[in-house]
Amino acid sequence: MSKDYDKENVELFLEDSQFQKSIRKARVKAIFKNVFLTLITLTIIVVLLLNCNKYLIDKRMKKASSSFDIWTEISNPNLQGTGSHYTWNLTNTQMTLEFQKMIGDRPIPWNNVQGKFTAFHSPQLSYSNTNGYYDKKEKRWVNYNSKNGQREMVFYHPDVNYKSLTDDLSLLANIPSNKYIEMAVSFDQSYSFEQIQKLLGTHDLNWLWVNTQSDSTIESLNKQIKKNGHVDVPFSGNVGVYGYRFSASSQTTPQNFINKVKKLQKDQSFYYSQEVDDIMKQLKKDNPSLDSDNLKIIGAVVTGTPEELKKYQNKSFIRASSLGATVDKY
Repeated sequence: MSKDYDKENVELFLEDSQFQKSIRKARVKAIFKNVFLTLITLTIIVVLLLNCNKYLIDKRMKKASSSFDIWTEISNPNLQGTGSHYTWNLTNTQMTLEFQKMIGDRPIPWNNVQGKFTAFHSPQLSYSNTNGYYDKKEKRWVNYNSKNGQREMVFYHPDVNYKSLTDDLSLLANIPSNKYIEMAVSFDQSYSFEQIQKLLGTHDLNWLWVNTQSDSTIESLNKQIKKNGHVDVPFSGNVGVYGYRFSASSQTTPQNFINKVKKLQKDQSFYYSQEVDDIMKQLKKDNPSLDSDNLKIIGAVVTGTPEELKKYQNKSFIRASSLGATVDKY
């Protein structure tokens, strides 16, 4: 009798509509709670992943930007960085580096370098805006910056037997006096930093070309010139020419160049790391201890008005000269 009564009560209890509603309500509440917790968890994970991705990208960009700024300073005569811009996306960042030349007190926009970075990839950063052509009238190759139409300087190594040499210092009389200009001067031999200061002075000096060419490179160039027998393409402003910016006010020394090359060597992920290793190899060839006093300087960049640069004309130690950018003083 008691068992039948309990069974009947249970059946009545389960059939109670209010109880059924409570069960459904509890289930719905549990589902919403699980969904909410899942969404919160996923949001936290996504935020952490995005922040981690941004951190890795920032780290890559900072490292690449720092190395490329140094590389620009030692491989592009009289060029300096002016700023950077970033376009952020969820999975990558577009970085733009801007560079300019200072001629006198006037800036000239020169290059923009762009690269798209991800957490696991650093792009190649390089220049690609120099156009060259063979000038039949002048019987030589002339390079121009495709962004602004300015001339690119060229340099002549003292050990290369060029068929002809440029003497753009002779053009100074034809350049208006209200211009600032830059001029690359290539020497007849290598000189020490102390000797250069006596020969050129320091007032107009902006950049110094250090001899980092290997004997095999010089030999190959001389063989090529002997074989072809025509006007040759010298070293251009951003290919095969390495040196450092000079500032009389900050008392820049050859040690600055050595320090920058050493710093670049530490970044083995840098796109130009092989070129950096080659530079260091040549610096150590005749100077294993990297004594800055023994650094061989074979050229320079001077800037000023045509009148100010006339003092470099007809100097026996200047083998060749090449006109670069020009800009109005006012």
